[in-house]
Formats: sequence, structure tokens, C-alpha cells
Amino acid sequence: REQIVAVKEAVATLTQREKDITHQGETVKKDIEVMLKQIIDFLQSDVDLAVRHKLSMLSQQKRKAETTLGQLTDCFDFVEQGLKVGTPQQVLLAQQQMIDRTNSVIKSFKPQSFQPLEQADIKLVKSKKIEDVHKSIGEVRYSSSCKVRNIDRHLALM
Repeated sequence: REQIVAVKEAVATLTQREKDITHQGETVKKDIEVMLKQIIDFLQSDVDLAVRHKLSMLSQQKRKAETTLGQLTDCFDFVEQGLKVGTPQQVLLAQQQMIDRTNSVIKSFKPQSFQPLEQADIKLVKSKKIEDVHKSIGEVRYSSSCKVRNIDRHLALM
């Protein structure tokens, strides 16, 4: 009878250990998910920052280009209107004013300054080896027959 009780206790202990190991495995998987979510959030925030910076720079450039476009349009409209409406004497009288206004706008106009300063070059630079990333964020360890093992053989399959 004692042997049956001892074996039942051993089975119960082994069953409990199975549950403990399964629970530990699930806990580690959840920890990995949380860690990876944090890494993803961090990298995505870097992307968002880069996008905001580049768009801000382009927005400033675009505002300057639109201002210059408005000035050029106003200037040419002014000249055209003066030539259409005015008599030859009025056009001659306003000629210097039209020349001055046109010259001031043209002097401030530099087409090369409207080339985009920012490049569309945002990209993810991946590590050469997944093993390198794996080692820098953590490793899964377990003991087996009193020997500690690092689990990274599954990475070779990736």
C-alpha cells in the first residue's frame, strides 16, 4: 500500500510540474510579446518623428514657394492689367513702377531654392543576422538534467 501511495504522490507531483512548466512557458511567451510590442512602438515612434521632421521642412519650403508664386502672379497680373486698361500715355507713366515691381519680384525668385531639401529616404536598416538581434534583447534559458541551455537553434530555421 505504501508504494501505491508513493507512486500516486509522484504522479501528482509530476502532473503539477507539467502544469508549472506549461504555465511558465505561457508567461515567458507573454513577456516576449510585451517586449516586442515595446520594441515595435519604439521603432514606429522613430519613424513618426522622421516623417514629422521631413514633412515640416517640406511644408516650410512649400509655403515659401507659394508666397513667391503669389508675388509673381500679382506682378504679372499688374503688368497685364496696366497694358490692357491704360492709354499709351498712362502705360508710359506707369512703366517705371511696373519695371521696379517686376525686378524686385524676379530678384527674390531663385528656382533652385524650391528643389525639395528632404529626400524620400526613410527605411528600416535591418540587422544582418537575426541572432544578433536575439542576443541583444534577451534569451530563453532552461535547465535540463542540471545543465543550463540557451535556446537559439530555432533562430537558424528563420
